[in-house]
Formats: sequence, C-alpha cells, structure tokens
Amino acid sequence: MKIISKIWFPVVLGLSVLCIWKCVDTVLQKQKPGVIVVQVETYPVLECDYSDSITGADHKIEYSYWTNNEYIDSGAEESIHAIIGQDAVNGIYLHSENQMPNNYSTHFYQDPQNIIFATDPQGTPVFYFWGQQETDVQTLDICTEQQCVTVAQEFISSYIDVEKYEVSAVQNTDRDSYDITFTKLLNGLPTTEYAVVTVNNDGTLYSYASFMLGRLPDSTHHVFYLDSAIASVYGKLDSIYEPVKVSYTSISYGTPEFRYTVLDNGELAVYCVVDVTCENSTDGKNTVAISEKVALILEL
Repeated sequence: MKIISKIWFPVVLGLSVLCIWKCVDTVLQKQKPGVIVVQVETYPVLECDYSDSITGADHKIEYSYWTNNEYIDSGAEESIHAIIGQDAVNGIYLHSENQMPNNYSTHFYQDPQNIIFATDPQGTPVFYFWGQQETDVQTLDICTEQQCVTVAQEFISSYIDVEKYEVSAVQNTDRDSYDITFTKLLNGLPTTEYAVVTVNNDGTLYSYASFMLGRLPDSTHHVFYLDSAIASVYGKLDSIYEPVKVSYTSISYGTPEFRYTVLDNGELAVYCVVDVTCENSTDGKNTVAISEKVALILEL
C-alpha cells in the first residue's frame, strides 16, 4: 500500500464540492485484447452544483438529487446505538440530507452530550467528531506521520478492507493533525468512494467522514476517454458562461478533475469539478478576477 504525502487537504464540505487530488492523466484508456472499443466523441454533461460567484452565468441544475436540504425521512430510526471506534454512542434522530456525492440519505443524530453524528440508511456511521483531546502538554508524545496513518488504518478497518484503497496523508499545521484519506480507484481513476480520518498529532482521533463506502464496483467495462471528457466539459462551460463573455476581458477554465461515481438510479457515471475564472483588466494592469467552482456529471 503506497502512502502519498501532501501539504494540502482538498476535501471541501458545505458547498459539497470535492476538489480531487489525483491527477487526471492517470485515467485508464486501455481495452481488453480482442475487444473493439469505439471512442466516444462527446459525453452528455449535466450541471449539478456551482458556487455562485459569477453573476449572470446561465446555471441550470440538471441533476438535482444533491439538494443538501434538511428533511425528515420516515424510514430513519428515531433513536440509534452505534459503535464508532472505541466509543459507544446513542443518538436521537434530527433530520436527513442528500449530501454530495452520496447516492443515499444521510441521517443525522444527536447524543446526550449534544454531539452530532451521522449514519447511512443501514445505520453505519459516516460522520463523527471528537475534536482536540485534553492532554498534558508536558507529557505529550508527538506522533510521526506514519504513526498517525496507522491510527487511521486501525479505525477505518472496521468499515473497509484498507488494502483495497489508496492512502494519502496531509498535514494540518494549523491544528496539529493529519488528514488521512482512503480512496477507492476504478480502472486507475479515483472514485467518490472514500473516507477521511483526521488524527491529532498525539495519536487521538479528531474526526471521521466517509462517502459511498461499498457502493462503487470493483471493475467496469467502461473505457473513460480523457480527451473527449475534457472537450465535453469545456463545451458545457462555454454554454453556461456565454451570457457573461461580453462582461469580462477573458474567461478561463481549469483542468477538470474526474471521479467515477454511482448515481441514485444505480448508473455508473463520472463526477467532475472544474474551476472557472473571469478576469477584467485595463491595458494588462489592475486585473480583477472572480472565480467559482462548477460540479458536473458525465453520463456514460
């Protein structure tokens, strides 16, 4: 198992946009011997989220499962008992949300100490927050990155087979911790099946969040064509930002970041996030830039 160290942790919650650390040039474009594969010219592209920083763009939410609106799910347990690491927790149901990139309802509970945690519909914990643990600074042992990774592996092994996931470690110097991410790959491409375990540098758990665990296939016959995918994404962005082109000196698109996912209808698709930047400048000076992120679904 290879551990990748990085200095930036790219999971953004709240807006529900995932910034993906895996480089897109690892996309597998191979085919099995004897199988003829016809490369697609374009992929159908659906907009599913945006950060709404650029006024006047023609945004339309075409895949709307991920609303993030709170609602009451009649199928959720009114109270629940769960084991999270070494902690036994009991919670009273609060509400549910359809969170990106999950294809299921996430149920939120509150324990007697007012700690909020979440489960999937089967009652498996998908979010918990321990925070900073009280320790004696004079006797504090600072753990190495590898020791923090081991702590995270021991915790997450209750939910996944760690050997089947790629592991990355990112140091958070602002809160003295490491974010350990476990990501499932499919044909060499990252997927939306992943978990993040944050470990304090004293070896205690800080937080845990997981998405789509056990819901992505181990293999697929689909061949993902990177050039066609990028062209499809840029074509979609051209149509979204056409109304504002006259208002800016230039509009540029970042490199799309792709992950395989499974939609709420059970269909395999590709989730994409891309940065869009609009700039105004006068004689090349005093440039003012506005950026936003756009999340898209590529249908296969």
